[in-house]
Amino acid sequence: MTIEHAQALLDDPLGAFCRHTHVALRGAATVTPEQAATARHKREQIMVHLQELIAADAVLCLPTSPRIAPFKNTAADLIEVTYRHQAMCLLCIAGLGGLPQVSLPFAMLDGLPLGLSLVGTRRADTALLELARVLGSDV
Repeated sequence: MTIEHAQALLDDPLGAFCRHTHVALRGAATVTPEQAATARHKREQIMVHLQELIAADAVLCLPTSPRIAPFKNTAADLIEVTYRHQAMCLLCIAGLGGLPQVSLPFAMLDGLPLGLSLVGTRRADTALLELARVLGSDV
C-alpha cells in the first residue's frame, strides 16, 4: 500500500473502517520515503533468510491462526489484541517471505473449523495448490 493509498482510504467519507484499522492507516500515512526504503530492505533480508531455511521441495505446515475465529459479537479491542496480533505472527511469514500460502479447514474444535496453512517455496505456487487439492479431498 502506498502512502497516497492509505491517505485516500482515510479520507473515505463512508468511514467504513473499524477504529483499529483507521489508527493503523493514520500511522501508515506518516511513513516517510526513507522509512519505507528501510522497511523494504529489511523485508528483502527476511525473504533471503526464509529461502535459506526452507528446502526447495519442502512445505512448511503451521496453524493458520493460533485459535478458532472470534464469535460474532466479540468486542473489537479483544479481537485486536487476542486474535489479530497473534494471528499476524503466523500469517506474516508467507507475506514477508514472498511465499505462496494456502489454508485448509483441516480440523474442528467445538464444532468450528481450524485452519492448517501450507507455505511453499518461491515459485512453487502450482505444486502447493496441487498438494492442497490432494490433502483437501480428505477434509
